[in-house]
Amino acid sequence: MRQRVLSSHSHNTVSVATLDSNLVEQVYARCASVYGWLCGPILQAGRREAMYELRRQPGNQILEIGIGTGLTVPLYPDDCAYRY
Repeated sequence: MRQRVLSSHSHNTVSVATLDSNLVEQVYARCASVYGWLCGPILQAGRREAMYELRRQPGNQILEIGIGTGLTVPLYPDDCAYRY
C-alpha cells in the first residue's frame, strides 16, 4: 500500500512524498530489534520510574501513546488494564 504524505518545512513550501507502508514496516522491524537490544537496558530505569510516578490504584487503566517497541508493557501492574 502506498501513501502520500504532505510535509511543510516552512510556511512557503509543501513537499509530497510517497511511502510504501510495507517498506516502512520492514525498516521499523529492523530498527526496533536494534533499539530493544541497545536502548532497552539503558533506559529501563526510567521506564520503572515512570510506572512508579503514575501512582496508580487497582483497577486504573493505562493508555500509552506512542508505545514504540512495547518495552514498558512488562512493567504494567497485573491489576491495571492497558491499551496501546
